[in-house]
Amino acid sequence: SPVSCVWFRCAMSSTTCNVQVVVRCRPFNDAEKTANMAPVVACNSIMRSVEIKPKRDDSRFASTVYTYDEVFGMTASQGEVYHTAVAPLVEEMLKGFNCTVFAYGQTGTGKTYTMEGLRDRGRGITEETGIIARAVGQIFETLTSQTVQYTIRVSAMEIYNEELRDMLSDSNEQLKIFDDSRRGVQVHGLKELHVHDQES
Repeated sequence: SPVSCVWFRCAMSSTTCNVQVVVRCRPFNDAEKTANMAPVVACNSIMRSVEIKPKRDDSRFASTVYTYDEVFGMTASQGEVYHTAVAPLVEEMLKGFNCTVFAYGQTGTGKTYTMEGLRDRGRGITEETGIIARAVGQIFETLTSQTVQYTIRVSAMEIYNEELRDMLSDSNEQLKIFDDSRRGVQVHGLKELHVHDQES
C-alpha cells in the first residue's frame, strides 16, 4: 500500500524557526495494481489530514486520522506540490532567511521523485520536474529579473545511515559536520560549484 512521503520545511530567521510538516501520498505502483491491493490511506487536502484505515473490515480496528500543515493526495501534481509547499520558502530564502526542505520516508515512498522528478535536460520545467530543479529555476528567474549582482554556489550532500556523502565529488571521503561559532553549522570538505544558469 502507498505510504506517505513526508517532508519538513523550515524558514528560520535569527530569532524564530517555523517548522511545518507536509505529507504527500503516492499512487499505487504497477505491482500494487496487479495485486489488486486496497488503499490504507485516505488524504484530505482541504482538511489537511491523512486517515490510516485498518487493513481488513474488522470493528476491532479503528481508523486513525492525523493532521498536518499540508497534505497532497495521490493525484497531486509535481507543480501543485511545489507551488503550494516550496515556492513560498524560496521567496523567503531570497529575502535572507535560512530555509530547508527535508524529505523523509521509507524506501519506495516517492522521496526521490518528489525532490528530483524526471528531468529531461534542455526541455526546462516539465510536469515531471521535481522540487530541486523548480527551486533553482525560481531562484534564477527572480535574480535575473532584478538589477543586482549575484553569485550562486551549489553543494549537494546526502545523509544516509548517519553518514554524510558529497554528491558532487567522486571521492568517498567521509565528511565531518561541525558548529562554527561565527558561521553556524558547517560541513568540512563539502564541494561547492559556481553555477551561472539553471542548466549548469
